[in-house]
Amino acid sequence: MISHSMFSGLVAVAIGLAPAMLLPVAAQTQLDVGVVRLQTGTQLTVASTAGEQVLSNDAVHPISLTVTEPIYDARGVLAIPPGTTVRGQLHPRPGGAQFLGTLMILDGRAYNIRASSPLLHDVKDPGQVSAGAIAIDAGIGAVAGTVLSAALTGGVPIASVLAGAALGSTTGNVTAPRTIVLNAEQPFRLLLDSPLTLVP
Repeated sequence: MISHSMFSGLVAVAIGLAPAMLLPVAAQTQLDVGVVRLQTGTQLTVASTAGEQVLSNDAVHPISLTVTEPIYDARGVLAIPPGTTVRGQLHPRPGGAQFLGTLMILDGRAYNIRASSPLLHDVKDPGQVSAGAIAIDAGIGAVAGTVLSAALTGGVPIASVLAGAALGSTTGNVTAPRTIVLNAEQPFRLLLDSPLTLVP
């Protein structure tokens, strides 16, 4: 049977320990104030806001992108505002390229991240398939057709000129290199491949 004096002593000890037991929880709560956590799979919308970038799809390119839409955490707190910078590399992939984000610049702080885009499909180099470039190719083709016809027949039939022009135009369109085109009008999504904690 516990005596009154022993009971009083146990109560005093319990009261003395209570603040110490609660301190880690309180400290953790204080540390969590303003901390924002984003889960794996969170989607970010990004775009190139440094003007149009035309990049080859056969090399790794370091690039910087800009977040274009606000990102909120599970509590509805703004985590990443528009204008935040995401840095990484564009890696060649069959049929295009993939952007792998490695660094985020937010409010002057740098955060290491792991984020990836879906396949960004390649297109023909716009500079090689523009009307001007095709016209130049067509002109070269026409001259080539004319020279060939003159060498074979001693004359310059109009049909050979037209055929050469068609050949040059087709060549300029078909042989244009494949590139990745990034610009502000074509945003794309990034998915976080690991959780991200942002500290104010």
